[in-house]
Amino acid sequence: MIDALTEKPKGSAARLRSYIDRRERVLFSSLVLYEWLRGPRLRPLPTVKRPRGREIDLAIAACALAHGAAFWTLNPADFRDIPNLKLA
Repeated sequence: MIDALTEKPKGSAARLRSYIDRRERVLFSSLVLYEWLRGPRLRPLPTVKRPRGREIDLAIAACALAHGAAFWTLNPADFRDIPNLKLA
C-alpha cells in the first residue's frame, strides 16, 4: 500500500489499480493503516521461535521495543524469546 500511494512507486500502483478496475475488494489490516498514518517507524524483529500465529503479539512487542518501554503481559513465557524485550 505504501509503495502504491507514494510519489515514486516501484510498480505497485499499476497492480493496485488493476484490482480496483476489476472491482476487487482491497483490504488491509489496522496495523498497515497505523504504519501508513505514522510512517514506517517499527524495525523488524530478529528471528524468533514460532513466528506464525503470533503476528499481533510480535507487532505489539515491536512497539514496546521501538519506544524502549517495558512490556506488561500476563503470559511472559510467550515473549521470552524476543531479544531485548523488557518484561514488566
